[in-house]
Parts: sequence; C-alpha cells; structure tokens
Amino acid sequence: MIIDKKGKLFGKINIIDLVVVVVILFFAYNAFSTTNEIESEEVMQSEEAYMTLEFREVHSNFLNVVEVGDVVKDSVRGFVLGEIIEVESESYKEMVTTTDGKVEYKSIPGLYNIQVVLDIQGIFDGNGVLVQSKRYYIGSETRIKTEDYVTDAFVLDISKNEGELND
Repeated sequence: MIIDKKGKLFGKINIIDLVVVVVILFFAYNAFSTTNEIESEEVMQSEEAYMTLEFREVHSNFLNVVEVGDVVKDSVRGFVLGEIIEVESESYKEMVTTTDGKVEYKSIPGLYNIQVVLDIQGIFDGNGVLVQSKRYYIGSETRIKTEDYVTDAFVLDISKNEGELND
C-alpha cells in the first residue's frame, strides 16, 4: 500500500509534511524567479519635461491668482505635478452667428483662456508621460490644485524641450 494506517507515504513520510514541504518549495521558487526578473528588467528613469495646460473660460479675477512659481498638484491623487514656469492669457472667444448669417468668433467680456507651462519630471512611454502614478496625454483633461486655487485643465502639449507659448 502507498499510504499506511498512520498516514505515512510508503511507511516513511507523513503525507501532511510532504504537502507542506512542496508548498514551501513552490513559494520559494516563485519568490526567487520574480526577484531575478525585476533585477534583469531595464529601469526607466524620470526625465525633465514640459507640459502645457489650458484653463478654459475662467473669470478675470482668476488671472490674478495664477502665477509663475506656483507648485501644481494633481487634485485627485495629491502628488506634485510640477511648477509653473510660464503663464499667458487670451480673451475667451465663442462662436456666434451674426444677424446677416455669418459665423464669427467674438470675445466674451470677463472670460479668459489661460495657458501655463509646467516644468515636470516624468517617464515618456510613447503615448504620453507618466508622472508619479498617473499618465497624461495630449488632449486629456485633469483636475489640478495649488495653494490658491483648484481648476480643470486640458493638456495641450507634452515635450522634452521647453516650448514657447503661442509660437
């Protein structure tokens, strides 16, 4: 008989002890092989990058609080996204139809679009940039905050080179 009355395999090895040893060996092998895989993979380093954000259709008093040097954080996750290095604004324009049927863009008094350039640290992955635990893509929307304000922003550009606004 393979297992005797005492629960020993071939009369020598306790079946429960055998199962415990096999489980320990299994976990030890997986831990070792996972450690080796992590060590052999290429570690991607953060690079300095520049992200242009736009705050759309904001009131004129908002212009006074957005400043170069503001530290911008991701409002949802709370990590530092970057620092504002450039700020520009323009009148918010809306498409309107005139009385003679023409479509024109007209400035709306008291409303503005603000573009800011952030100096960030991130990992480029070909489609966007990974900053901390969040990926940012051109055209995506994100909620940001500083000490003075919280607002929604649209990502207009992400680059490794510092760009000038309104080129």
